[in-house]
Amino acid sequence: MNKTIDIANRYKKIIDWETFFNIVYQLGDKCNGRKDRFDKADIFEQAIEICSNNKLKWIDGIGRDHRDIEYELDIEFKYQNQCMFYKNLKKKNVVKIKIKNSLGKTKNKTIENPADYYMFSQENAVGIISYKEMESYLNIVGDGLSTEIPHDKITIIVPPHKINIFNNIKCIDYKAKKREMQRQFIMSIKQN
Repeated sequence: MNKTIDIANRYKKIIDWETFFNIVYQLGDKCNGRKDRFDKADIFEQAIEICSNNKLKWIDGIGRDHRDIEYELDIEFKYQNQCMFYKNLKKKNVVKIKIKNSLGKTKNKTIENPADYYMFSQENAVGIISYKEMESYLNIVGDGLSTEIPHDKITIIVPPHKINIFNNIKCIDYKAKKREMQRQFIMSIKQN
C-alpha cells in the first residue's frame, strides 16, 4: 500500500480546495513583488489551515509549514504558478520547484530534518510527495536545493481544473489594507 496515496486522499477530502483556489485567484499577482513574497506564502499557508478546519495546523517552522495533527506528520508547502501543469492543463514532464534556500553556498543534496511530505500547489492543482520519494530528485542550485521530479512521481491531490470563482465583492485589497495598517502603527507611536 502506498502511504502517499492515502495521505493525498485524506487531504482531498479534508481541505476545501475550491475556497483555497479562490483565495489564490483573489490575491492574484498582488504579492509577486520581492518584498511581498513572504506575505503571499503566509496567506496561502494560513489558507490551508483554515480550509482544512485546522486539521493541518500552520506551524510556520523551518522546513515545515503545517502539522497534520491527527496523523502527526509535518508538511512543507510550496506554491508556484504552473509548476506541475501548463495553462492548457497538460502535465509538465518534470516538476521543478525550489525547496530550500540556504542563504549561502549549498554543499550537499540532502535536507537535514526534512518534513514528512512536500505539498506542491499551483493556481488550479495540488500534488504531494514524501521526502523519501523526492530525495533522489534534489539538485544543488547555488544558494539552495531545487527539484527535478518526473511528473508521474507526484501524487495528485487535485488535478488541474477550471476554478469556480466566487463573486466576492467583500474581498479586501490586501496590499492597500497592509499599507493602511503600517501607517496606523506608525501614527500610533508618532509624538504630536
